[in-house]
Amino acid sequence: MDHVAKHFPNEHAETTELESYPHFLEIEEAEELAAMYAVDNAPMTACEEAFNLTHDEFLDFRRAHSLRHNQPTSVDPEKTIEESVDELTQRQRQQAVERKARRRQKRDREKAAAQWWQLDESLQEAAEVFQAEDYDPPRLRVRLSEAPPEEGAVVANAQDYHIGKRPASSADDWSVNAYCDRLTGAFERGLEQAARNAQLDRVYLVVGGDLVHVDTDRGTTTAGTPQDLAVGPTEALTASIDTMVRHVDLARQVASEVRLVGLTGNHDKVLSQACFEAVRQRFHSTEDVAVAGSGERVYDVYGNRLLAFTHGDMKKKVFRKIGDTINAEARGLMGGTKDTTLFTGHFHFKARDVIDESGRLQLQAPSPSPDDEYHVGEGYIGARKQIQLYLTRPDRKDDMTIGVGLR
Repeated sequence: MDHVAKHFPNEHAETTELESYPHFLEIEEAEELAAMYAVDNAPMTACEEAFNLTHDEFLDFRRAHSLRHNQPTSVDPEKTIEESVDELTQRQRQQAVERKARRRQKRDREKAAAQWWQLDESLQEAAEVFQAEDYDPPRLRVRLSEAPPEEGAVVANAQDYHIGKRPASSADDWSVNAYCDRLTGAFERGLEQAARNAQLDRVYLVVGGDLVHVDTDRGTTTAGTPQDLAVGPTEALTASIDTMVRHVDLARQVASEVRLVGLTGNHDKVLSQACFEAVRQRFHSTEDVAVAGSGERVYDVYGNRLLAFTHGDMKKKVFRKIGDTINAEARGLMGGTKDTTLFTGHFHFKARDVIDESGRLQLQAPSPSPDDEYHVGEGYIGARKQIQLYLTRPDRKDDMTIGVGLR
């Protein structure tokens, strides 16, 4: 032959028996072809396609070098046996790693597929349960005056409900279900009063701030203080979620938008957020329900007023600097506002509804919850059992605080 490749087994041997041997391959190509077949265990058709060989050319190449699957062979006569062994062994290791990676990837895909099917089934079951849920949203009946009222917003400072608390006296029906029904009734009456005085384009609903009486499965507050419970923590949380869902549905009937405000409390730092997330998820696809924020402090703007929310469970000397805290945290929202209204929870220290030197109005919510043994023993029994709603208008100062007692 005119040209005999360097990788031919014997350049001086007769080639008549291997007439189709691919002499046109370079030495590097021949090495790669041999490794592909003997190390990678690729089928003949794949080898032929990769190197543009006819079937006879590959058969002659394989026969000339005695190639077998899983039997690495070097076709470079210039390499020593040790070099060839090292090179092919390294390739085998690489292939082993790649095969292991492919197997792991396959297992991960199968696992992910299985998890997806389980999730799909779970979502389907949840959808079926939701569709079958016997939930009848409460209906709000409001008599409006003939003259259309001005626009306004209501802040339902729903803090310190302490759902799940066991009252000291059993003379009245203070079961958890009865208590939650009373809360909803009071909220409904408060909304009716507000809707008669303003065309409500927004309702702020605080979710949290000692909404649940305890925070742990041991029946303690976040700090570990034991509490008197009428029901377990799980039932208290469930009742809290159900109550807030009903309040959202009531508010949606009189307002263009409902904004949720999630606040942590000193009793329920964790469960208050759990309740807020549950309510938020319940209305996540509802266009007229939005989230103002959640955390220790929440800020929003209505008209020319900055609305600030916090539970207020802090030391008195820290609370005295709340103005500086608001100015630092809500600086970006204060542009265009004329004053600030701060909504806090119930009586962590003596702080009445006041207007300070900066014009900031502070509204401290009363607690509608029944007195437990601790409060009776300490003589703390004179507090108003009310919920608080605050009606504000975009550009007017004659706002209204609505206190509604439980019946």
